[in-house]
Amino acid sequence: MHDELKEKGIFVGLITISGHIQPNTQHAPELIAEKYWEAYQKQDKYEIVY
Repeated sequence: MHDELKEKGIFVGLITISGHIQPNTQHAPELIAEKYWEAYQKQDKYEIVY
């Protein structure tokens, strides 16, 4: 889908979280939010595994 919509100026991305979302861990909500924000701003990767 990313390749098809990219030509129309639409960014499609996927972030896969590979763990339990818990505060004070690698998968803390604020760290995950940073990954989403980074993906939105840069739009250079369409798939991120975190």
